[in-house]
Amino acid sequence: MNMNEKKFDANFEKLTALSDYFKKETMSKTVFMEIMNELATILTDSTFTQEQERRIADLFGDVVHPYLDYTFEHAIIIEAEIAKKITTLGEFKESSIAESFWHNMFYGLASDEVSLGAITKDDTVMQIGTGPLPLMAVLYHQNTGCSVTCVEKDITSVETSRAFIETLGLSDNIVVVHSMGQEVDCAGYTHVVVSQHTMAKPEIYAHVRSSVTPEAKVIVRTNAAIGDIFFKNEVEQMLDAASFKVIKRTPLGNKTTAALLVEVV
Repeated sequence: MNMNEKKFDANFEKLTALSDYFKKETMSKTVFMEIMNELATILTDSTFTQEQERRIADLFGDVVHPYLDYTFEHAIIIEAEIAKKITTLGEFKESSIAESFWHNMFYGLASDEVSLGAITKDDTVMQIGTGPLPLMAVLYHQNTGCSVTCVEKDITSVETSRAFIETLGLSDNIVVVHSMGQEVDCAGYTHVVVSQHTMAKPEIYAHVRSSVTPEAKVIVRTNAAIGDIFFKNEVEQMLDAASFKVIKRTPLGNKTTAALLVEVV
């Protein structure tokens, strides 16, 4: 349910105070993490109307973008904590990720991407840039029965992911490969999905374009709604430079991320 205006106004005051922190010349990593946690708490408190999302996006502008490295690190820390908690508990429930701003809307996104790519149980999906918590790979498999290969460049995240997948008993269906996204062999997969938080996007897009089989479907994630607060929305320009064109996209809904189905020009 959307916030009523009185509650939104109260939270908007808090958001205004937080946005002022990002306008300072410097900020320590510790302070950044504390502010991001508070920001995430407010943003996950409820859903917003489109007008409310616009006001929040306008408030922050691009003040968070200079802290891109910190933003990635913040997301990875949260992902790793969740993955390790689930591995320790030995079971996975949706409530396990409820506190995560980065993932609490991914159930709907996974369903949208399955529809976007017409993924079925007979398909083989490669996802590039899965981090320490390969949640989307799990949701792809749960929704369709497809097999998934996760590609991750950071060895610590690879090890955390493998333990997470093993805990869920999905090692026969989901594998985690240690590789750079711009080097991994994409041939033979029916679908290739490039995650929103991959760092070397131009290089990865160009590599995927040149290495996928002609019949493969390529899905690329980008920002949506208030997701623009955290990352510059330059994905479509990069896709164009890599000779991809967007042919279909997921409905935005109230998510921070959207997915694009693309094809080679």
